[in-house]
This record gives sequence, structure tokens and C-alpha cells, in this order.
Amino acid sequence: MTPQITVPSAEEMRMPVHIHNRTPSKRERLAAWGIAAAVLAAAAATLPAGKHLLPTVPAFLPMFIAVIMVLDLCTVFLLLSEFQVSRRFPQVILAGAYLYAALITVPHILTFPGVFSDTGLLGAGSQSAVWLWVFWHGGFPLLLLGYVLAERYAGRSVSPRSAARLMWLVPLGAVACVAAAALAAIWGNDVLPTIIQKGNYRILITSGVGPVVWAINLAACLALLLQLKGRSVLTLWLTAASFAFFMDVTLTLFSGTRYSAGWYMARLLSVVSAGLVMSKMLLELKALYYRSQQLYEDHRRKSDRLAALNHKMRQDQEHIHSLLESTREGMMMCDAEGTILFVNSRCEAIVGESARVGQHFREWFRKLEPRLVQAERLLASLDRLWSGEAQEIHERAALAAGGENRHLEFYAVQVGELNEVAWGDRLIVITDRTQEEEMNERKIEFVSIVSHELRTPLTSIRGFVELLLSREVAPDKGRKYLGTVLKEASRLSDLLDDFLDLQRMEAGKQEYRFEELELKEHVAETLQQWSGRQPQELRLSLPAESCPVRADADRLRQVLHNLISNAVKYSPGADRIDLRVRLSSGEAVVEVQDYGLGIPDEAKPYMFTKFYRVDNTDRRKIGGTGLGLAIIKDIVEAHGGRVGFESVYGRGTTFSFTLPLQA
Repeated sequence: MTPQITVPSAEEMRMPVHIHNRTPSKRERLAAWGIAAAVLAAAAATLPAGKHLLPTVPAFLPMFIAVIMVLDLCTVFLLLSEFQVSRRFPQVILAGAYLYAALITVPHILTFPGVFSDTGLLGAGSQSAVWLWVFWHGGFPLLLLGYVLAERYAGRSVSPRSAARLMWLVPLGAVACVAAAALAAIWGNDVLPTIIQKGNYRILITSGVGPVVWAINLAACLALLLQLKGRSVLTLWLTAASFAFFMDVTLTLFSGTRYSAGWYMARLLSVVSAGLVMSKMLLELKALYYRSQQLYEDHRRKSDRLAALNHKMRQDQEHIHSLLESTREGMMMCDAEGTILFVNSRCEAIVGESARVGQHFREWFRKLEPRLVQAERLLASLDRLWSGEAQEIHERAALAAGGENRHLEFYAVQVGELNEVAWGDRLIVITDRTQEEEMNERKIEFVSIVSHELRTPLTSIRGFVELLLSREVAPDKGRKYLGTVLKEASRLSDLLDDFLDLQRMEAGKQEYRFEELELKEHVAETLQQWSGRQPQELRLSLPAESCPVRADADRLRQVLHNLISNAVKYSPGADRIDLRVRLSSGEAVVEVQDYGLGIPDEAKPYMFTKFYRVDNTDRRKIGGTGLGLAIIKDIVEAHGGRVGFESVYGRGTTFSFTLPLQA
């Protein structure tokens, strides 16, 4: 069935959609007059104590000006946006008034004494700030009077060309007026009459300037009230804002001096004045949007249903496409003839051969055959899938890529039926299992390493214990055998400690007992424990300066022992090992240098990987679990340091780590 579209009635089409021509409801009128009454009550309550001086808050005035400027500029934006639609001349005048009020606050705060400097910036004099206040609080109501006149005598819409010009001319005029007022207040400081002394507003009143500003604000307020009478939502709330502005001027004049109770309240009322029209326009925009949605929702529901379904279909397609592109697997969809319908980018990344939509999958597969192990078996399985002999296949194959083999898993399935309609498509999923294979190999190697490392000390312990139990041995040999048992037990304990440390570090449960210690003394004590235990000479180099660090003494000793132990084991033919401590950029650097086997370039990226051991016959004889450097890295980083190394294969290795110095 074709959806029908109902045309809105003429009455609905005449429904007001602008804030300037919608008649306010009774509730809105009560809210506006309620706010005006609250402003009057606040001002009346403040007047008796208005001259009472309150503490001077230096940050208050910049914050107040910032709020005023933001509120006024938001109002300007909303009014100009409405003007672009309605093209009514009064609205652009009102936008110019709010823009003038927003911009003039900038020179006013810059010239205000005591805010940014004692006398104000921009070369201001003692009268500059107060005259800018006069131009602000006198100019804004004058522009409101201009708005009233425009509403009375020029309320029609202008042409689009004129509207475009006014969008530029009125803001430029506001900027020009602000610039003229600022220049007059700053350059004319010595010419304009004195209207304030030591922050006291008495002269502002007695000079007649203050009463004139007050009268202009009263005139603007009465004009809005009596001429426009709150006929629209905009004029109603503009009248309330004008009244709050009028009470701001009233309290300022009768507050007596700056930073009095009345002066502070006047600034708060100014904020209320600046925010009323903006707040109502935002609420009105929300209400108008809701009403318009409600009005057209029924008319468009049926006609939008098909569009919504199409949009949903496109979204589903895009979602599926994004999902297929974001998977770790390579995916290829082919039709019953073998033509590629879809292929994601991951497929090319895995196999290293690009495939395009419209290409036959066999053409793509032929490019892989030279590098694919057991390609014939895989192709035979795919043929069985296409012929219908199999509903799905699951094969593994190795692919030569970049000098190494990638272990791939191929899973292909015939896509089923949907609503009793057979698709006949085939989906091929390619998964890179290389990392899993490497992890399996590493696990097997790890089990072998652990078995060997555990069996060796246990075999030795068992052998010597059986020897001691089965025969009488001389006391000196007995002590020697027991020493060997103790040595192997210690080795076994250290191995288990490494495993436990690794488990705690991976679980995030490793505990550190940090304390301040002298690194030089700690290194020297640790090195002393190695005296006579190794064939190489251990040389120690310490700086003259103190090296205070915050560290866990036991864990730091563990790091040093591991590094020294590695240096001893991997430099069997060397005559010395150098251990150095030096200072660099607020850090202590500890270096352990051996002159032994060195590290091959291909092994360097993996040196701090858990369970990694260099695949070298000489090193295999040395043994080890491949955990020491990984544990060192975790400990050093937990201390806020870094660990690294430099090595030349066949010439030796220097491992180093840093610790932050304590002040």
C-alpha cells in the first residue's frame, strides 16, 4: 500500500513559529512579572543597607563581566539567527543593542582600577571606567528605545539582500559605537566632568549624569511596557530584562560607593537582565521544536516508514561492513560461481595478496599456491564445498611470508537459506594462528625448561642425600656433600621465587617496602657478596657525590644479583666485569658490563620477554628460565626507573637501569 501524505491545514500553516510574533500565555506573563517582582523585592531589601561596605573581592568583577559578555553574546547569536529567518528590522536593532552591551564590557573591565592594575589598563584615567559604565548603561536603553520605534513604525520584513547587508552593518555599527565610547572615556579623561572620587558615586548623582542615565533607563522600560505591552514573548521578557537593568542603575546610584552591598546587588541584577531574554529564547526554541515535531509527526509517519526501512537497511549494511572490516579474521564472500562479492582488508593483510570484488576466487588462490604449503589439499576441500559435497570445511596450512611461515586456518561454509530462498553463497574465513602456534611452541619449550631446571637440582640433592644415607663418609666429605645439597636447594628456592615473583607481578600484587637508602653503599654491599664466587674480577666505579634513592632494598638487591649473575654466566672466557654507578639529569644510572658472548641483533627486541632465551648452543649450555630480565624490568619500572642494554655480538653486553634521585 502506498503511504498517503496529509497536507497541513491553513490554520496550522498560520501557526506562529517565531518568538517575536507568538502571544505569551498567562503562565508566561505570570512568570515574567514574578521575576520582575523578585528583582524589585531584592533591590528594595538591599537599599537600606546598600551603602554598607563589604569585603573587596578582586576576582568578582572579572567573573561578573565574563558572565555578562557570554550571556549577551549568546543573545546576539540567537537574535541574529532568528533575524536570518524572519528578516524583521527591529530584531537586528535589538541584536545590535545586545552586541553593544557585550562589547563595551571589555574596555570597562580593562580600565577598571584595581582589577588588572591600580589605575587600569589602556592608559585609563580615574574617570575612564565610570564613564564607560555611563556609556554602557545609557547606550543600551537608548538602543532599546530604537527597537521600540522600529517595532512601531518599521516592523515589516526586509528583502533578503537588505537582510544580508544589515547582518554586517549593525554589528559593525555596534563595534564602532563601542570604540568611540572607549576612546572618549580614555582620551577624554581630563576633559569629561569628574563623576567619581575614590570610588564614591555621590558626584555621579550631583553632576546630573547619573539621573540622566536613570531617566533613560526608566524611559526605555516604560516604552517597552506601554508601547509594546508585552504582546509577544520577546517583548514581554525584554520588558522584564529592561526593568532588571533599570534596577541595576538605581542600586548603583544609591549604593554610595564601589564594593558596597548595593553595588554587589546591582551587578547581580545586571546578570539577571542579561540572561532573561537568552534563557527564554532557548526555552522557546526548545518548545517550538517540540511543537513542530508534534505537528508533522502524524503527517509524515506513513511516508517516512519506507524511508526508515531503507535507512535501517543501509545502516545494517554499513554496520555489517564495519563489523567485517574490524575483525581479526580475513573474510571473503563468493557467489555460487566463485565470483568474489565481498572481501575485507584484513584478508589481504593476512595472506599478502590483494583480492577485488568481481574477481574469481580461483584467480586469487592461484597467486597464493606457490607460497602455500598443502595448497592442493586446501583447494580440493574448497571444490567439495562448491560442488555441494560438503557444507563446511576446516583446514590448516602454512604460508611463506617474509622469510618465515605463517600458520593459517581456513574455514569455509555455504551460507544457508533466508525465508526459504537459497543464497548459494560461500563464506571463506582466514584466521592467522601464527601467534597461537608460537605461544604453543613457547609453552612446550617452557615446560621443557622448567622440567630441566627443576630436575637438575632435585637430582643432585637426591643423589647426595642417598649417598649420605647409604654409606659412612668422612666428615669433611659429608660437609662438602651437604654444601652441595644446600647450594642446589638454594638454586631450587631461587627458581621458585622467580616463578612466584612473576605470578605476583602479573596479578599486580607485588608489594614493595620503599625506604631512603644510599645507592653507592647498597651496590658495594651487594658486590661484596660476590667476592670469590666467580672467576672474573669484579670492578666497581662509584661517583664522588651522594646517591640517595627511594627503593625497596631487597628488590634492588635482587636486580643487582640478577644482572651480576647474568654477566658472570654469559662471559665465561672474560677476565673482568665492570659495575659502574653514575649520575645523570637527576637520576642514578647503574651499569653492569661484561666482555663475553654478546647478544645477536635478531634477539635484542625480545630480551625482556618472559621465558625468552637466545637460541644459541653456547647459551643453552648455560641454562636459565628466561625470567630474570622480565622480573628486573618490572621491579625497575615499579621504582620509577628505566632499564635497557647495549650489546655487540661476540664482544659483550652492558645492562643498565636508572633510579630517580631523592632531593
